[in-house]
Amino acid sequence: MVKVNFYGPLKNYFGNTAEVKGRTLLEILSSIDANNVLIERKQNKIKSGIIILIDGMDWRINSAINDESQIDIIPVNHGG
Repeated sequence: MVKVNFYGPLKNYFGNTAEVKGRTLLEILSSIDANNVLIERKQNKIKSGIIILIDGMDWRINSAINDESQIDIIPVNHGG
C-alpha cells in the first residue's frame, strides 16, 4: 500500500497519514478526497497551492508509484 503523509492544515481533513491502494496519483487522491480538498473533479486535476512529493521528488518529475511509495502532500500555507 502507498503511504500518504499530510502536513499543515491538511492534517485537519485527513489526519497525519493514510495508507491506500492505487497506481496513479489521481487514483490515490480520489480515494481519500471525498470533500474535494485536493482535486478539482470537473477538470480531473490537482488543485493549485498544493506541493506533492512522490518518494521525495516533485510529482511532475517523478510520477512513478509502487506499493512501497511514500507521498507527501504539503499545502503552500503549511506554516513553520
